[in-house]
Amino acid sequence: MDLDFISLLTAAGRLKISVTTLRTWVREGRVPSYRLGQRFTRVSWAELLAALSEDKPGTATRSEDSDGN
Repeated sequence: MDLDFISLLTAAGRLKISVTTLRTWVREGRVPSYRLGQRFTRVSWAELLAALSEDKPGTATRSEDSDGN
């Protein structure tokens, strides 16, 4: 797999989402990320796309499971 490491800003721009959303996904573990020193976080474009394709639409979330809806 060719790993093209890009900034969160670049990745968010390519996906047309906010950087805040991408940071949330990284924090939740939905998207793998790599720290470069103390200040920089990068993601692999290929791994990001793979992680998002695994996240199937239409699956129940935790809140939907807990209240039976």
